[in-house]
Amino acid sequence: MGATQNFGALLKRYTPEKVFENTLMKLSYIYANCDKDKSWAGGTYEIPLDEAGFSSSQYGSLAAANDIAEGEVALGTTTMKELWNSLLIREADLYRHGDMEQSYLKIVPDRIDRFVEWIKNNVSAEFLAGGRLAKATANGDVSGNITVDKVYLFQKGQKVTVDDANSSPVSGYIRTININTNVITLYDARTGGSAVDLSGYTTAQNAIVQVVGAASEQFTSLMAYTLPAANGGSDTIFGKTKTDYTVLQSLNDSGSGWTASSVLDDLYGAMYKFSEKRSGVFKEAWIDFGKMKNISNILENSRRYSVSDKKAGFGWASVNILGPEGETKIVALREMPKEVVYFGDVKNIKFAGKEPFKRKMYDDKEYFMVRGSTGPEYIQDIALRGEFIVQPAQFAAVHSIPDSVSA
Repeated sequence: MGATQNFGALLKRYTPEKVFENTLMKLSYIYANCDKDKSWAGGTYEIPLDEAGFSSSQYGSLAAANDIAEGEVALGTTTMKELWNSLLIREADLYRHGDMEQSYLKIVPDRIDRFVEWIKNNVSAEFLAGGRLAKATANGDVSGNITVDKVYLFQKGQKVTVDDANSSPVSGYIRTININTNVITLYDARTGGSAVDLSGYTTAQNAIVQVVGAASEQFTSLMAYTLPAANGGSDTIFGKTKTDYTVLQSLNDSGSGWTASSVLDDLYGAMYKFSEKRSGVFKEAWIDFGKMKNISNILENSRRYSVSDKKAGFGWASVNILGPEGETKIVALREMPKEVVYFGDVKNIKFAGKEPFKRKMYDDKEYFMVRGSTGPEYIQDIALRGEFIVQPAQFAAVHSIPDSVSA
């Protein structure tokens, strides 16, 4: 038996077409535009909190010494998270076809770039959606099938974890992806094996699909920063209880009453409400594409709103509308969850971490060789180490928005 080859079937044949490959949407608006701090190489990351910078005042006389509020300074901390990503290339392909000028192996360097872009997409999606890649839109079944809202984030063969509120997490390998029905099918082995029983994972218990290991370690999400635990976020951040410090509290509002026909009024109502308490920080509103579709329909038939600019990019689109404090950019992101809308500024998000997407070196080589009976394999490991740093007070969030608003 010869060494296993992945590309051998494509070579030495009449193939006038280019390699068919999935077009990878760039969904990394957040990661691409946020601030980067590449000085942090590990250890404890410290965040100083100045909660009571101002003191007391009163009419008619000086305040008694024991009536003067003291400044309260605290120190929040966080630690570096690690996301490891691996790519396998077989030596049989490199050895046999590596020197062919027109070899299909010219896609290997590009494959690494595409791999990194895919990682960025997943990280951005997790950051916005509370640490999940996708949520289930239909119950799982015994045949390993589960319907998800963001099927385009997944890759065939990828190992993922499915979890919900009343079940233990289960992991499996994606055997098939139906891009039209949004169904992924999981098996308990990369090849062969049996379908993973997903019948216990339901939409009633908020079933989700995650990157393996996300239940124990992941980058802190914007949902965790901006929302309390009761609404899908967290009650603590940087090791501190949010309600003990106003600088750790985002403004929140329920969107349970929002509708598709009134979504623009609903959005601006929330923006005005937030601006009554904090001003100058809500430069952008981030929504999903379904809401943007409905907002576009409203703008076409309404003269109540003044549109100053429209833009579109890879995986996002935006429109500038006159808001309570001047122009506000409404940005539609494909990776945005439907149940939440964020208000803030992407420049107030920082990713701290030295050498992002660092390729792991083994004996001065970028590949680790694994010797097997089917031939050597070269594994390249790429690490994203760091953490998203956000000051919650610079953001606001509307939660509990019905999916129908994005229909």
